[in-house]
Amino acid sequence: MIASRRLRRLSRTAGLFVALGLTAPGVAGAAPGPASEWADGEAWRTRIVSAVTATGTRATLPLGLQVDLHDGWHIYWRSPGEAGLPPSLSVEPGSENVASAAFLWPAPRQSIEQGQLVTRTYSGNVLLPVRLHLEQPGRPATLVAGIDYQVCDQICIPVRVDARLHVPAGTAAPSSHARLVAEAEARVPGLPEAAGFERLDAGFDGVGTVRVTAESLFALDAAPDEITALLEGPEGIFFRSGAATVSADRKMVSVDVEVLPPFDPERIAGADLGITLVTGAANAYRQLVVDGSPAPPSDGMTLGVAFLLALLGGLILNLMPCVLPVLGIKIARLVDAAGQDRATVSASFLATAAGIVTSFGLLALLVAAVRAAGLTAGWGFQFQIPEFIAFLAVIVLLFAAVLAGVCEIRLPVRVSRWLHQAGGDAKGHVGAFAEGAFATILATPCTAPVVGTTVGFALTRGFGDIALVFLGLGLGMAVPWLLVAARPGLLVVLPRPGPWMGRLKLVLALLLLGTAVWLLSVLHAAAGLIPTVLAAGLSGLAVLAFAVRRPERAIPSARAAGVVAVFLAVLVPALVERGPPGEATRAGDPLWLPLDPAAVPGMAADRVVLVDVTAEWCVTCVVNKRLVLDRPPVRRLLEAGEVVGLRGDWTLPNPAIAAYLANHQRLGIPFNAVYGPALPNGEVLPELLSPNAVVEAVERAKRTEVR
Repeated sequence: MIASRRLRRLSRTAGLFVALGLTAPGVAGAAPGPASEWADGEAWRTRIVSAVTATGTRATLPLGLQVDLHDGWHIYWRSPGEAGLPPSLSVEPGSENVASAAFLWPAPRQSIEQGQLVTRTYSGNVLLPVRLHLEQPGRPATLVAGIDYQVCDQICIPVRVDARLHVPAGTAAPSSHARLVAEAEARVPGLPEAAGFERLDAGFDGVGTVRVTAESLFALDAAPDEITALLEGPEGIFFRSGAATVSADRKMVSVDVEVLPPFDPERIAGADLGITLVTGAANAYRQLVVDGSPAPPSDGMTLGVAFLLALLGGLILNLMPCVLPVLGIKIARLVDAAGQDRATVSASFLATAAGIVTSFGLLALLVAAVRAAGLTAGWGFQFQIPEFIAFLAVIVLLFAAVLAGVCEIRLPVRVSRWLHQAGGDAKGHVGAFAEGAFATILATPCTAPVVGTTVGFALTRGFGDIALVFLGLGLGMAVPWLLVAARPGLLVVLPRPGPWMGRLKLVLALLLLGTAVWLLSVLHAAAGLIPTVLAAGLSGLAVLAFAVRRPERAIPSARAAGVVAVFLAVLVPALVERGPPGEATRAGDPLWLPLDPAAVPGMAADRVVLVDVTAEWCVTCVVNKRLVLDRPPVRRLLEAGEVVGLRGDWTLPNPAIAAYLANHQRLGIPFNAVYGPALPNGEVLPELLSPNAVVEAVERAKRTEVR
């Protein structure tokens, strides 16, 4: 068990080295890192250290506040308990190229002082990670910090330290302090999903106990007496973590937390509590509203309500900007149906609807399988895979070529013979089914209103609930096709077949060609220029190889070359080394700082923060940026400094951003939220933004309650 615990901690530390751009083998012989002078006290000393030797191209620097304490002395966590004051850090005049600085808080231990006061403390050689956000990446930075904390033994002494740290410009390499900073960050509680927990809930019994329950994806290696639950609740109410109970398979844990008297039970039921579950190697944090029973996932939404909302969300999905690339396929299907008999039209549109519903079912299976493997999967996650984008670009290009009449893709002889024997319309129905599946794939890069809520609900439940919600989404999106299948007479509004159909199909082919170009631009953001150019060239070669319209002129070697080109176009991105998570794109807008979810609460304590999580493959995100975020009045707020903009890039997988979204019960984008002194937990904005929605949320975030 001890070996397992050490292995998990080492793996988390190694992961942080990778995330910070450091390599563990190089730390042992690393150059001395930038550090402030030690400030000595009676039984302690303090300084600030940097995990990197220079700023490099970073927008955020990993630092640490180091407090070396003598035996018996301690300092306090962010929520100290019944006594004590937490450390604070302020950026003082004289700082250069510093936008902000915020603590990350490793898990503390619960202590009993003076025989009865319950506190949360650190002792020994303490390091509190600090994230330093730069105004201009690549330039040197100087932090002049005012540090205040309280150090206690039998007595408590307030300490004030003025520290100065300079980090020069140049190539960022791991410093001699890198391992210490990374190990401290490995002890920072993550959101439940990122820390390996499927569930973390709490319920108040109405008397004096809050029961915290959690379900882990993996067997916990901590002993019951090593597990504590630290609650942060209404001001003036304090808690003491009691004994933990662990199930036989070590995946279920419950902790009874005593609410210390005196207290008003009505202030606990319905309170917004922060819950930190400390289990050693896997520490988790979640904020939730506690009632008189264990809190259900997703704000108490029932499965029936989730299914009905999924139906509505799937229907709305047909109108979202992300679905515009599918417009060509939809119109082409309507054009082909004009003039056909009603039975054929009904069967064709039923096949398309079946393709939509089936593809949603397969997507539910894929999501459930990925999550069962312990990985993060959300709505549209497949667009974070460059190989998938390349494959889709090839298919869209071939669709465009077929629609324009440039080439014809013929099925293998045996398949064609089987379809012919099945019935004259079987081939057309197979094509309609494939178009429904293909339309679904193109329609899932971003969320529609209520889609994010229902998917977030489903992904906190078992496979049956996931399947039912995704079935609702598929049925909702298939409603237009089912409507035409039931009432083929609706197509009577279309003109009679004629030469106009060929010209319209050419226009629609150009629309799909534009979609292919867009997908290649997403591939460029995810994998770089060279694989994108190769994928585009090989895709074009595939089209040319298939561009033999009459079977008697087909050249087997050309067809074989086309197939090889398709496979190479998809495999090329897999051969390219990927960049760090979430750094696929560079917005280049100085008004937006990179999103660091852990730093948001600290930044929002005294200012308004606007968060934008976006991706190159999210069309709705681009629409929001072009029409709202990058235009007045929102841009004026950013330029005037009234609002701090934080932008997270989810083009490639990023566990921190995925966990941040999951904490807000969202597993898809676009995601926008506003934080501030009056909205410390943030207010999530609608998927389709409007200037008024953003400005009004900013005003609400500024307000302070009058007491």
